[in-house]
Amino acid sequence: MKQMYNKPFALSFTITLLGLALFQSCKKELDHTTDTANPVVVSYNPTSTVEGVAVNSNLVLTFNEIIKKAEGSIVIASAIDTQRVSMNSDAVSISQDKHILTINPPRDLEADQTYTVTLDQGIVTDLLDNKYMGFPDAT
Repeated sequence: MKQMYNKPFALSFTITLLGLALFQSCKKELDHTTDTANPVVVSYNPTSTVEGVAVNSNLVLTFNEIIKKAEGSIVIASAIDTQRVSMNSDAVSISQDKHILTINPPRDLEADQTYTVTLDQGIVTDLLDNKYMGFPDAT
């Protein structure tokens, strides 16, 4: 009777040669690491503090890893207008390569205004459900 031994993160197998009671055992320890890193925005378009943005511009965020939609909202606010966009709306899309989040504001932006964009923590996650934790600053 063959005996199998299980060890966490180990790969074990036994080979029987030509029906003989001769067994060759092989074991290889796997290098197992867990991804606990949260997705991070690596570029913004438009960039922070830029002037002259077209009023019909989309907001585009590029992440350092593959992302997927989760729950939450995006708030686009100025002194005269506030727009709340749900992650579940058609106004939010993720690119085919799964790294780029595009937000199409429901209404065009107002000219000559300064906008602040706030994203809820966890509005996107990576493939292992590590949550996006927000911008390093609020603008």
